[in-house]
Amino acid sequence: MDFGKIFEKREMKILLVILAIALFLIFVKHLNFGIEFIGGVRIPIMLSQPVSATTMSQVISTIQSRINEYGLSQANVYSVGDQQVMVEIPQAGQGAVNSIQTILQEQGNFEAVIDNQVALQGNDIIAVGGPNQETTPSSSGSNQWSLGFMVGSAGAQQFAKVAYGKVNYPVYLFLDRPTKAAIIEDKSSFISTPTILNALNQQGDNIQLFYSQDLLNETSSFLSGNFSTVIIGNSTSSGILSFLKQNNYSTEINASKRIVIANDSNMLPVVDAQGDLEQWPAIGLLSAPLLSAGVTNGYPSTLYQISGTAVGTTPQQQEAYAENQIQVLKSVIGGGKLPVNTLVESSYSISPSLGSQFLLYSFVALFLAIIVVSLIIILRYKKLILIIPIILTNLFEITILLSILGTLGTISISAMAGVIALIGSGVDNQIVITDELLKGSKEQTIEAKNSKERLARAFFIVFTTAGVAIAGMLPLLLSGIVQITGFALATILGVIIGVLVTRPAYGILIENLVLEK
Repeated sequence: MDFGKIFEKREMKILLVILAIALFLIFVKHLNFGIEFIGGVRIPIMLSQPVSATTMSQVISTIQSRINEYGLSQANVYSVGDQQVMVEIPQAGQGAVNSIQTILQEQGNFEAVIDNQVALQGNDIIAVGGPNQETTPSSSGSNQWSLGFMVGSAGAQQFAKVAYGKVNYPVYLFLDRPTKAAIIEDKSSFISTPTILNALNQQGDNIQLFYSQDLLNETSSFLSGNFSTVIIGNSTSSGILSFLKQNNYSTEINASKRIVIANDSNMLPVVDAQGDLEQWPAIGLLSAPLLSAGVTNGYPSTLYQISGTAVGTTPQQQEAYAENQIQVLKSVIGGGKLPVNTLVESSYSISPSLGSQFLLYSFVALFLAIIVVSLIIILRYKKLILIIPIILTNLFEITILLSILGTLGTISISAMAGVIALIGSGVDNQIVITDELLKGSKEQTIEAKNSKERLARAFFIVFTTAGVAIAGMLPLLLSGIVQITGFALATILGVIIGVLVTRPAYGILIENLVLEK
């Protein structure tokens, strides 16, 4: 047989090129396995209310975008019903998990407030960070960090208008500033200065300050505010908490009158050595830089900065803190605003050792399936010249499929089930092609024209069964049930690889083998 002439065929060249690319991806880029195989963390997120499929898709897209901005591109985000989202982070350390939980807790509503007026909003921002727009202590030569962002022309004009003539005024940069809110502080630890109190003010929506020591004596003043959100520290007295609950306030995420319990450390404003306000986490204040003369002259500018002080006792700790702050802010601001409120529930881990056992068992199952199918092929044809091409074609198919699933996406346990199932369905198609050609060779001396007709008839069956398989898997793929979408995707991709790449090449090879008999 002239194998040189066979490998000159277009179908064989396509198979060899795609197989070479698949092997390159597997050995150079390596395969990405899901959390079931390599361990990691699952983070459940409860939405404040049931949402439509369109809104859920937006929520998943926003969360995925935030996580990608943070640098964890292999995280998997999917819905569970119409009110819960699950985030899976393979091989995640506790630091990354804590940062991701912070990212997921934010709604993503960014505002810049100058002299009680909103100067910028999140939808004005068109780019966050990038070259020369991110500084940390190692690059700034101080304990400061900063993150630059770019705004569109409308946002730049609005900022210039509000900032005009207000040199040295603070710009209060908020992320998820609470609306129609009150904050209850401990009088003994809270330091009241004009700059701090001004941070509570925004035209038409001031945050009201109450002291825990006085609140129960000022109940009428508090209740007349009809606040939708009340922020308290986690050491706030049980008496105040009981009072709030008696007046229909609740810690439930979807409550119309909600209690937000913050860590005591976040309740207190952070000030610098000069007494200027830097951060106030409880009300979402990221930083409060002072306006320089260059941005108060009325001329629009498209570049602005968020800055802050890096916390830590050593330069390494300060650098790590700054880098994390920048990544979190880029993720939330760059990832967009969530359409509904969310509650991040307790995360739980999957052990890497348990995952490695699952991976081992999956590959054992894959190997056993190949062995069993090979034995059936040997018993059926009893000729190596027919057996070897069938088995090799099946192996090529599996290799190409694994490379696509594992380098462009993630191989989950359900996807691995689809790969194993492909072994049987792939061999079925090759048996159809082989038997059709062999049947012709038994009836008469097979000629090229006759073989083409029989090959066409075999491929009609192959394409028909492929169409039926894809049609059967599409509802599963579009179901949104992550436990089966991996199986459906692997099955559909396997069928497509088969009918477009491996089956045509196999048909050319087996046709020449039969003609040479």
